[in-house]
Amino acid sequence: MSWQSWRTVDAVTSIGTTVATGVMAYKVATLPYGKLVAVEQKGNLYLMKEDIKFARDRYWVYVGQSPITPPLEREMAVDAFERMTEGKPPRGFFQEGRSYLGVLVKDIPLDVAIALRIPRRGVYVDYVFKDSPAWKAGIRKGDIITKVDGYKIEGYEELIEFSKSKEIGEEVEMEIVDTSGWRILTCILGEYRED
Repeated sequence: MSWQSWRTVDAVTSIGTTVATGVMAYKVATLPYGKLVAVEQKGNLYLMKEDIKFARDRYWVYVGQSPITPPLEREMAVDAFERMTEGKPPRGFFQEGRSYLGVLVKDIPLDVAIALRIPRRGVYVDYVFKDSPAWKAGIRKGDIITKVDGYKIEGYEELIEFSKSKEIGEEVEMEIVDTSGWRILTCILGEYRED
């Protein structure tokens, strides 16, 4: 899907019994078989609905232009969106009782790598959950994690595998780059609990 086609439209939308009256600006992405319409927004969080003729409605939660959930039924998507607006991960997002960092990451966008004049090695922090170990350590949206405990992180799979191999309460040293330069942060991995 190409997000170059996002455009602002006037819309009046409803989700369940919550009706948004009046004219609001939402973003729409055109797909080969229909379109995605943002039916609710808070900051850079979007609850997106797939608008396709002759198909059952499916919903996603997006951070900016990145989907963070697979297609979901409406009730699950609304719950995930509400949890995200409270700074909590969607249910089932992390493994309960395991160590976790509390970030959503993706490959480094090309424009970010060019602006920072860095190679596209590492991961781009797309979202940091409130009060997570990453948040407490000072990691923020837009940071790039390049190393953890001295090991180069090439992509998000490596960061996920690395964090899975660590114990709850273990300290990890992370090398971060952002617009202000390079820095080293120490993060104490927490135990994930759903509520």
